[in-house]
Amino acid sequence: MTLSTSFRSWVRACPSVEHPEIRRMIGCRDACAPAEVSFPAGALRDALVARWVRERRWAVDVRTVAELHSAISVGIHPARMTIHADQLGAGGIRRASAAGAGGLVLSRREQIATLRANHTHHVLLRVTDDATRVCASAADAVIGCRSTVLVGLLCEVGAAGSSSAAVGDTLAEMDHIRRRYDVVLTRLVVGLGDALPAVCSSVVRRDLAEEIGESVDDACAALRFPRPVVVLAA
Repeated sequence: MTLSTSFRSWVRACPSVEHPEIRRMIGCRDACAPAEVSFPAGALRDALVARWVRERRWAVDVRTVAELHSAISVGIHPARMTIHADQLGAGGIRRASAAGAGGLVLSRREQIATLRANHTHHVLLRVTDDATRVCASAADAVIGCRSTVLVGLLCEVGAAGSSSAAVGDTLAEMDHIRRRYDVVLTRLVVGLGDALPAVCSSVVRRDLAEEIGESVDDACAALRFPRPVVVLAA
């Protein structure tokens, strides 16, 4: 087989980067670099997208039992999945726990009781408007559980104008956890939500991703907190 024939075979076998959703995802990763990016499992309904994500070992956010089954069925390794527990219910959380997901995002301490005790779970806590009250209660439960390891926090941002405050507040909560429990969290997940088009438009804009990165740097410097790994959830 000649080199040109081999190359043409490779092109035919691989999803085309002209696929609009794949192009959008590549643009999003480029815009958000050097931060990591995780993509919604709903995109895996497209077979070409699913293959692209699987072969490049991109991270995936799973929010429902159906999405969990879909991600597993197309070959996404559980270690590349972050499972958001709020819509799963007790049975769904146990299923995600048994699958060995790379991370579980929890909001309430009662969710911890549903986890399988014979697995070690890496847990992130979701930060809400009443962050200190929620995180204090949930953090007590996570840190006090032998089968869970608290690794980070997740916050949501909307418009670009609110991202600095959200990130700063979340880093302050991470510092509070460090001082209260002597535990240093190493992962900060920022949910982009409605702010996503500002980063992943056809003309790739880096302003929001850069603002988030600068906010992390500023907060870490002010708090003397080790810079966590930053993941932007598309």
